[in-house]
Amino acid sequence: MKPTQILPETYLRCYTLDSRQHKIAQGMLILAGFVGFLLCWQAIKFVSPASMNGLKLGRDPFHLSIFFATIIIMIVLHESVHGLVLWGFTKKFPPLGINFTGSVYVNASGWYLPRLHMMIMSLSPFLLLSVIGITSLCFTSGEFFRMTLWAVLLNAVGSINDLAVAGWLFFQPNTALIENSGQALTIYRASDEQSIRAGTKEKMRVFLERYLAKLP
Repeated sequence: MKPTQILPETYLRCYTLDSRQHKIAQGMLILAGFVGFLLCWQAIKFVSPASMNGLKLGRDPFHLSIFFATIIIMIVLHESVHGLVLWGFTKKFPPLGINFTGSVYVNASGWYLPRLHMMIMSLSPFLLLSVIGITSLCFTSGEFFRMTLWAVLLNAVGSINDLAVAGWLFFQPNTALIENSGQALTIYRASDEQSIRAGTKEKMRVFLERYLAKLP
């Protein structure tokens, strides 16, 4: 299957995952991101205690401005990777959006992406920027090393939503189509999908969907 802007007639909308509505689920992801940050911090401390000095930030305006600039650059790069991957699939670069919390996102509304394409788009910033960042740490020092290390750490923690989306899509049928507005994820499945024999993966999907439906 290929990305399309026309939903096939045999496909039905199943449900929409909206971060603005599923507040408990979103809160759980934020908590998971915080726990992930602590785990990454401890992992760095265990593997390379000397690198902990690289995470120490100066409190003067110069170092703080560099730190905030690093965050902005990391966010731009993260969303740009999303956009470039989607452009590679659709030949159209998606518009960027920003919500009331200041979060930037790629808006792919109007495109129905196959499950695999959507998983690739979700995981690409985490995988690509992590590899580039960790490789760069081997050849940098001083302030650039410090900011690169922070960028790698914050990108990994900030990818928690992308990882959750990829995990959710893993349990979807191979034929599923997904529309992603950046803030909401709508799942479409073939009308005859229910006739397929349910295995362990399908049973887990049903369990997760029923559990999510009970959350506010």
